[in-house]
Amino acid sequence: MYVGIEVGKPFPGTAFIQPDSVVFEFSDSGGFLRMAWQDPNTSEMQQFTKGEISLGLVELDGIIFFLVKFGTLAWMDAPYHVNFSKEYDLMDLSDPFLGYAIQVVLLNSRDRRVKMIKLLGMPHELSKYFNELVTKQRNESTENYDVRLQRIYQKYTTDDLAKMGKVEKLELKR
Repeated sequence: MYVGIEVGKPFPGTAFIQPDSVVFEFSDSGGFLRMAWQDPNTSEMQQFTKGEISLGLVELDGIIFFLVKFGTLAWMDAPYHVNFSKEYDLMDLSDPFLGYAIQVVLLNSRDRRVKMIKLLGMPHELSKYFNELVTKQRNESTENYDVRLQRIYQKYTTDDLAKMGKVEKLELKR
């Protein structure tokens, strides 16, 4: 999705990166999760690299929320709507061993420097659920997206979204 991402180097592009933000994108090559924290500390980076990882998805009012939890850090969410993305094909997931790759980048929002990069495998069942949500969402309007999103955030915390969502812990090879 992004070319030339390297640890220690600035994140490519010139767009403003919101501090303490999580952005999820998707394309033919899989998912991309950009987490921008201001001056991430050693403890946060250890949770990112060594902590247990959980991924989740929930759909509310036509908006998909990609959910992620690293170790003991709080749940994080990134709203997603397929109609804001470039058109892409969904992978055939009839093979039970297939799932989407999710590239995760942690960067310092103060200087745009990439702190860590991680590649995750979205479990098969969660990948199938993502396919279902995206297929449904392709036929839904983005009209009043911001209003709907704001209503959801006024009503639910990220922990609430995780409790309502389909969540799976990743099995990490150590």
